[in-house]
Amino acid sequence: MEYLAGAGIVVGIVVFVIGALINAAFLLLGTKILNIPDRTFGKAFLSSILGYAAWLIVSLILAFIPIIGWILAFIGGFLITAILVQHFFKTEFGKALGATVIAWILTWIVLVIIGVIITVIFGVGVAMMHGAGA
Repeated sequence: MEYLAGAGIVVGIVVFVIGALINAAFLLLGTKILNIPDRTFGKAFLSSILGYAAWLIVSLILAFIPIIGWILAFIGGFLITAILVQHFFKTEFGKALGATVIAWILTWIVLVIIGVIITVIFGVGVAMMHGAGA
């Protein structure tokens, strides 16, 4: 069973990177919509990776506070990401915040859709294997 822990870590890293790639694509879209100059996918990806990492660290620090801790971690991670966007894209905070809002909303929509698709595919597959479809 030890291999399952390793598999969980690998899956977590893969999901983290895929989420950051999706977020970077939408962050790039947000910078385009808000007409932020000198936009590149590299800057967007770096902002996403560092923003996710900051959110994770803030979440781990505040996790012991029920409900409020997670809300504060979400807001803190969100604001840190906007500050990173402001820094890397050399833009004002309002535009960085707007691009971050666009990226986070669209990323969550896509990740929920992907999650539903995976659940349907694997859920139906598991149900069929156990005779639920018969």
